[in-house]
Amino acid sequence: MAQQTGSSSSGGAGAALPRILLLNPNTNTGMTESMAAVARSTPVSPYLDIVPYTCASGTCPSIDNQHDIDASARSIWRDINESQAINPRDDFDAVLVACFSVHPLVRELAPADVADDRPAVTGIFEAGVHAAVALTQAAGGAQWGIITTGEFWEKHLTEGVVAAGADGRFAGTFSTGLTAGQMHSLSAEEVRERLSVAARRLLQKRDVRCIVMGCGGMAGLEDTIRATAREVHGDAVADNLYIIDGVKAGIMYLYQVLASKKMYSAHKS
Repeated sequence: MAQQTGSSSSGGAGAALPRILLLNPNTNTGMTESMAAVARSTPVSPYLDIVPYTCASGTCPSIDNQHDIDASARSIWRDINESQAINPRDDFDAVLVACFSVHPLVRELAPADVADDRPAVTGIFEAGVHAAVALTQAAGGAQWGIITTGEFWEKHLTEGVVAAGADGRFAGTFSTGLTAGQMHSLSAEEVRERLSVAARRLLQKRDVRCIVMGCGGMAGLEDTIRATAREVHGDAVADNLYIIDGVKAGIMYLYQVLASKKMYSAHKS
């Protein structure tokens, strides 16, 4: 598996940890490595074996539109069915589709019903939305929004939120104008400036208390968003602003699913 990098494992010799496939459907290994570092930084990560994988057969280093989304899904299926570079069904307990989009792989890889023994599946979009809804409900009716890369995503992600029935407190999607690849290729200063402008537009909406970073390439940029919130609303709002990384949200969500399956089913071991 040439595109599969080292797994994260702890918990003692011989410990069989649940295996989560961090599935990047683009070909950008640098982005995979960045997301893997984030995935391994959650409180539950030491109890998981997180295995990053970068699409081996595709030609798309940055997913920036619907054509790229669909092409990346086809490429992953080639990796599964033709080259057999990866085997999500038999080798993993869960799969995190690491593209912040309404990605067809989330649906296609997911179990068909309760009797289906395929791994648990979510995407970083779905996990990010789930976390935002939960946090804003707990915050007594505050709003949440998404900061994303290019303009295509403003409509695509907003439609995804609406389709998920999660738009009750949704303030909208705001783009930086960059591609996912540019999040890594441009200077850090330019990326932070573009991100800050998008964050400011969102934060000027009424009572926004939660922001979802709408690209796996935004990993590690939480401080830029919080600094912008401090400029717009002051310390109190900035310090209490929830900033959600979809990769972290996905790892936390899948850990809970796996733990719940073990706790609540007849199969306790």
